[in-house]
Amino acid sequence: MNQEEYISLIREIEPKAKENPGAYRKKVFLLAVLGYAYIVGIALLPIIVVLAVIAVAFVVPAFFWILIKLVGKFVFLLLAAVGAIFAACWSAFRSFLRDVAVPEGTPIGRSEFPKLFELLDEISEKIKAPVPDTVLIDSGFNASVMNTPRFLFFGSKTVLTLGLPLMEALSVENFRAVLAHEMGHISRRHGRYAGWIYQLRATWAHFLEEQEINGSSSIEFLYSRFVNWYMPFFNAYSFVLAREQEREADRMAAEMYGAATMAESLVVIHLKEAHYGEQFYKNIFDGARQNSSPPKDLFSALRRSLHRPFDETRDAVLLMNALTVVTDYSDTHPSLAERLELLGYKKEDNGATGSLPVQRGQTAAEFFLGDQAVELGRQFDASWETEMGASWNAAHQQWKELNARIEELRSKHEAGTATTEEVFELADVTASQLGDTEESKRLFRGILENEPDHSGAKFALGNILINERDDEGVRLINEAAEKDFSLTQFACDILYSYFNATGRGEEALEYIRRSDRFQDTLEVAARERQDITVEDSFEEHSLNEDQLERVRTKLGYHEEISKAYLVRKVVWYFKEHPVNVLAILTASQGAAKVKRKDANLVREVVGGQVGDLDIHFVLTLEAQPDAIRRKIEAVNGSLIYKRS
Repeated sequence: MNQEEYISLIREIEPKAKENPGAYRKKVFLLAVLGYAYIVGIALLPIIVVLAVIAVAFVVPAFFWILIKLVGKFVFLLLAAVGAIFAACWSAFRSFLRDVAVPEGTPIGRSEFPKLFELLDEISEKIKAPVPDTVLIDSGFNASVMNTPRFLFFGSKTVLTLGLPLMEALSVENFRAVLAHEMGHISRRHGRYAGWIYQLRATWAHFLEEQEINGSSSIEFLYSRFVNWYMPFFNAYSFVLAREQEREADRMAAEMYGAATMAESLVVIHLKEAHYGEQFYKNIFDGARQNSSPPKDLFSALRRSLHRPFDETRDAVLLMNALTVVTDYSDTHPSLAERLELLGYKKEDNGATGSLPVQRGQTAAEFFLGDQAVELGRQFDASWETEMGASWNAAHQQWKELNARIEELRSKHEAGTATTEEVFELADVTASQLGDTEESKRLFRGILENEPDHSGAKFALGNILINERDDEGVRLINEAAEKDFSLTQFACDILYSYFNATGRGEEALEYIRRSDRFQDTLEVAARERQDITVEDSFEEHSLNEDQLERVRTKLGYHEEISKAYLVRKVVWYFKEHPVNVLAILTASQGAAKVKRKDANLVREVVGGQVGDLDIHFVLTLEAQPDAIRRKIEAVNGSLIYKRS
């Protein structure tokens, strides 16, 4: 199932889920049961086989002994097959015993933080939800609920994780709404259901990973067809469920603390998270340019940063941009615009001067964690300093080397002696490392003035313009991908995200279709390039004279080689990337023939020596059908080497 088919399936499921939620949830449940049943069946297959053999021995003993005699002739093959099947079944069983990844963080208790647990009790009572079994505080900008299985898929415990930076960013009122949203998942048993689904995916992932590592292709018949059908189908159904659970949790939080408060908390989280991710950490890591050791007060600085009021100029633009993003199929959360609309929060109320939320009073961290918020921040400071200490000095040294390289490139560019690739390198690091997109754009445009078809410059400039929401970037990226097929998948990913971010969902889907078509083409191209057959046609090779001379030199080292032919296989896809074939004869006319194993050894050695010269296949002609040999010898100029 390709991406477009997957999205079409989700779109088909969504209205059915709204029309009949009960029937839809039952179908998801049954699909999950099927996934568990199938892998349990694989795990129990050895027992089933043994029981079947015992049953045959008791019920039809004569047939059993006839079967034993027949099987005895192929005992070694049978043992190998049985061993492979038992290994796969044991792998399936062990997949259930793997621990599901549990959230990391600092556990906190009721006695230490009574206000926080009083709020949890209040919400639990209102929505008839159990209080989480474990509450963690971590250093992320997030809040989440996760159910982890107690044993296999029987029973579970609920873990609530609260990010200290998130609590520092939210007011008490906003935090209550966010916590109610998370507890809403527990109330409607979202967490347990989601945990069960997560466990199923993890079990299958562990099993398939082990099969790939062990190279157990001989028993793929046990599961490959089922997995190829089941996993996309199940993922689509569970995706719709997860998204609907997010909407339901928003509604529950709005009922408890007001739609306006819940909507405002979503706006605050979006803007503060953008600052947290894009600005704060960028500034921290930029510090490696000047300092050889990391800062000792990361979270103290983060705390001060998150307490600052919104910047009307910057944050209003961020919010307006966010409100153009449409809900897509890469995230189970609906877009911010959709969530606000469902809460009755009008778009026009956001983005204008004076419309941004005003944070009043204590933060959630100050109110619910008290002095312990500062202590937890110190713990995260120490942990972060330890984790980053080893790599920080290396990053500082890399910055020093990079700065020296930038100065070298600038000097060459100003003197007019820089090559095109050096100017490209300067433009690239100016944007990616220094953040100076205006200077970078000027450099890229300079390259395109001299070389209008430079695909790298077009793609890089287009990417900068896309980030600035300039549609000129769409044209440039498309032109670059048309020139260089290796950029096609990157172009599809970037332009899909861009059109979604600018509210043009249907245009975005066109790049999903384009990506699917490209992947299909890659598969066909890979198949036609994987070997040489009698159906293939050949034409003149594409190597230049310098490359040819190097090939001849390599061939001259091998006395066993009498002749060598070089041709290009005719391909239908990506013709700009030729498939050159070197065909060698390892015995001259009238001479003693080289043994097959020695000829194969020569072919392998020569292949290793000329692989960097755009030669993709090396053949020994003696081992090929006569039809291939005649075709290769008939190509004009194919004979490139003959031992004198």
